[in-house]
Amino acid sequence: MKKSVLMLVMLSASLALNVRAEGFFVGSDIAPIVYWKAKSEDCFFNCSSYRSQQDSNAFGFGIHGGQWLWSGYGGVVGWEAGYDNLGYINGSTTATAGFTTSTGNWKHTATAVHAAAILEGISGKHRAFSKIGLFRSSTKTEGTYVIGGGTYSSRTSGTGLLLGVGYKYEFARQFFWVVGMDGFIRVKVSDPISPATTTSENLLKISFGIDYNFK
Repeated sequence: MKKSVLMLVMLSASLALNVRAEGFFVGSDIAPIVYWKAKSEDCFFNCSSYRSQQDSNAFGFGIHGGQWLWSGYGGVVGWEAGYDNLGYINGSTTATAGFTTSTGNWKHTATAVHAAAILEGISGKHRAFSKIGLFRSSTKTEGTYVIGGGTYSSRTSGTGLLLGVGYKYEFARQFFWVVGMDGFIRVKVSDPISPATTTSENLLKISFGIDYNFK
């Protein structure tokens, strides 16, 4: 993951330094909303009950760069590669078996790199876009065991589907305000109940940023 981030930063820097990078674009964003779905009550072992609760929102950010490959019919088509910090959330699980209750706490921290195809429709200074691609996520989970106590730390990685839509406005020549919404489908995380196994989360990232298009 660190090598992928370094490669993306170097790509963005090289594009920014190359004033003749016609057809390329670079950008960055902040994401005040990265939505994680809360857990629900379930049953495990000898049908002991547990209740898992976790924060539903994290704060993230991202960088990206890409190239427009074709234009026509009021739009452009291209590709994008980027790095997304999806923030962290805290949670806890309380298990009850008879008159005995125990609680474990955890923290998920997620990042991802992605590659996607992009379609933009253009009307004057306004642009609407959609994208579809794949991401590779890495999630670190730290916590305490629900049963027996003790601490653990694990890292889980996986590949999933990226879907995105958004809007751009050209506020200065070649500079755009960007509002985007990206869905990261099936981000792999460690199961807080059994950290040796994995489960999946669907994350929604809502971001605000700036893009620069090289002419």
